Amino acid sequence: MTGLSAETLSAPNVVVLDETLDLNAASELARTFAGLRGAPVTIDPSHVGRVGAQCVQVLIAARKTWMADGTYFTVTPGSEPFNEGLDLLGLTSFFSNERA
Repeated sequence: MTGLSAETLSAPNVVVLDETLDLNAASELARTFAGLRGAPVTIDPSHVGRVGAQCVQVLIAARKTWMADGTYFTVTPGSEPFNEGLDLLGLTSFFSNERA
């Protein structure tokens, strides 16, 4: 698998994160966000089995960019490994939809 896939729906765009979010997936994830800039985005981390810090950095940058642009960015409920990874890094509240 490639790390993620983007499905364009009526609104917003859904970025479905793949099972392994490692260093190899980070550059593709960044390219996906670059292509979606300015469009509303929903992140679906429900299939993530392993999350690395590099992909989390890309997600942080995307969230900050969308917030600065005033564009819709939300994260649907994640898998247990995804949520544990965010918790371990102290970022659970950063990705809370209450901040969006």
